[in-house]
This record gives sequence, structure tokens and C-alpha cells, in this order.
Amino acid sequence: MAAVNQILAQGAREGASDIHIGPDEFELHLRFRIDGNLQKRHGPDKTAHSGIVQRLKVMASLDLTQTRRPQDGKFRFSYAGKPVDVRMSIIPTIYGENVVLRLLASGMGIKNFSDLGISTDTIERINGFLASPHGMFLVTGPTGSGKTTTLYTAIKKLNSPDRNVMTIEDPVEIRMPLVRQLQVNAEIGLTFAGALRSMLRQDPDVILVGEIRDEETARIACQAALTGHLVLSTLHTNDAPGAVGRLRDMGCPPFMINAALMGALAQRLVRSICPHCVEPDHADELLLRRVGLKDDHAGLVRGAGCGKCMNGGFRGRVAVTELFKMSHELQKLVEAGATAADIRSAAVRGGMRPMWRDGLDKALSGFTTLEEIGRIVAVTLDEAEDDQETLERAA
Repeated sequence: MAAVNQILAQGAREGASDIHIGPDEFELHLRFRIDGNLQKRHGPDKTAHSGIVQRLKVMASLDLTQTRRPQDGKFRFSYAGKPVDVRMSIIPTIYGENVVLRLLASGMGIKNFSDLGISTDTIERINGFLASPHGMFLVTGPTGSGKTTTLYTAIKKLNSPDRNVMTIEDPVEIRMPLVRQLQVNAEIGLTFAGALRSMLRQDPDVILVGEIRDEETARIACQAALTGHLVLSTLHTNDAPGAVGRLRDMGCPPFMINAALMGALAQRLVRSICPHCVEPDHADELLLRRVGLKDDHAGLVRGAGCGKCMNGGFRGRVAVTELFKMSHELQKLVEAGATAADIRSAAVRGGMRPMWRDGLDKALSGFTTLEEIGRIVAVTLDEAEDDQETLERAA
């Protein structure tokens, strides 16, 4: 169907991560998520809705007769001579079936840590973790913060014929040659924990677990890290030191956490200023004070809006991170059952640069705006004063 091909091509051309096709009572809404924000586009009439959904179901090999239950599927199309993988989700609403298409980056599109906006000193520490023959390295953050892309950047660096690299995901989002990728399937009882247990009998060197969700998966992942495997995975925590508390909550004893966990990277994605319409910026006075800047601070910039960025002032996204590295002092705190706040303070004293500080550096370097940092890194900005005091005491 021409309408479907046009929507997919337009989404790929504009760099959308998601395409939303949502029916209303009298209108069919078409929206693209670009740089993390949903943007409305002119779409087909409501009368074309059923035909579009049927065509997409055919492409994803879904049940054409089922309209009252959610369905998930995937398919691939070509744009500009390159394959684009799509993950599709359909749910029934009161006005018809709502469709969300996730456009996935191919394995060939994975670049380097520096291309993600990760600072040089952080990259050096991450490379130190990846050079270890065993241990666990975690990436934390909310949904849509780029955790999978960061992990696959690490996998690309580790992927070579002399290593057996295996992944367990739900679902497999990025296909990569030579890597053995397994997709969990709850309908047949293939869970993260069960797949991980079986995978350990496949002689792996590097294991990527898409997400540690439960106690069993957490324990098996830690055991794998203790028995000669390099384990990479994700957790949902607000900051990097929070990975310790999350593992503790899932039943991992302190001695196991200390022996297995090498470090954790927390990250968010902030919008990058469009390089074609940069102009000086004057940030909010309260925000400046919270991060220790003077009211008349110069050097901040913003995007005025132009045709290149569709008058939004932003184009692309960059990662804002903080890296937690386990140390002897931190291991003693974990063993003693210290609170999350105590572990975080010790990590900052030991050299961890807080996420808000990394965001501030990127704003001062002209990559993004201070308001964008405040919008995305709201939790850590609230802790900015405490972190500042800790850094001053450490100095």
C-alpha cells in the first residue's frame, strides 16, 4: 500500500525512532518521535486506517482477523539502499487499533563511544572494564535512554572471531554478524534466567543480558561473572551507584556484588543544539545558581531554529553520563550494608563525576542547553548541592 510505504520512508528520512499511527473519532493521527520528542505530521484520512493496519499486519506476519487483542511483530524494509528493522506493536482502542512502529538501528550503524557523546575519561574507564576477562558491567537508566545502543557499542568493540559473544534479549533489537543472539519467549517458558542458564553451557566469553529483571536472573548473572565470563546488562535505576542497591533488593548478597560488579554507567539522552542556527543563550537564573554558575555567565548557546532542524533548535541527541567504579572503600560500605546515599557520597569522593556535572560540561561546551540538562537530569540536579559539598570536602 502506497500510504504505508510513504509513512515508513518519511520516518526513516527524518530520523524518527518511533512512528505512531493513532485513530481518533474523526481523524487519524500520524506522529514521529524525533530526538525523544513526539512531533505531529500530516497523515492519511481516517478512512485509510483499516487498510494501513491490514498492510502492516501482513508485513509483520500477524493475525489479520484478530482486532480485539494486542499483537507484536517485526519486519524489515529498505530505505536508501539500506535495511531498516521495525518492531511493531498493535493495541485495540475505542476508536480502532493503535500502531507504534519502532525503527531500529542496524548493527552496521553502531559507531564508537565518542560518537555517543561520552567523555574521553569515561571511555577510558569503560574500556578498562571491557578489557577484563570476567566481571559485570551494568548500564542503568529509564526506558529510551540509549542503554541498548551503549551496550552494543561495547559488543562491537568486543566482537571478534576469537571470542564467543552471546546475547539474551527481549526482543533482539540490533542484529550483528558473528554474535549469537537469543530472544526470550515467555509463551514457551524461555525466560532470561532459563536462557542464561542454558547459554552458560555454550562456552561463552562475553554475555549480554538485555535486562536483569528478577532475583534468579540477577544471581545467575553474578555467578557467570564470577566464573570467568564478562557479563554486560542493564538495570532500571536513577543513578549509577543505585545499581548496588538494586542488586541487593533482588537478593544478591553483598559478597557476591563485591566480587562480581566492576562498575555501572548511568545515562540519559539530551537533545543537541542544531549547529546551523547557534546563538548566545541566557539560562534561567535559578538553574544557574543550582549548578554553581554566576548569573552573568557567558558561553551558553541555544538553537534559534532553522529549516535544518524544522525550527526546533535541536538536531540529534548526545549522552549525559556518570560512571560508578567499584573500589575497596565502596566494597567495605556494601559489605556493611550502607545506605544508597552513603555509597553515592563515597563514590563522588572517590572521583565519580555526577551526571549533572557531565551535563553542565556539555552545556558549557555548546553541545546542549542548560534547560535541556535540567529537564532530563532533574533527579541529579536536585542533588547538585550535596554533590558540590562532597566534592569540596574531598578537595
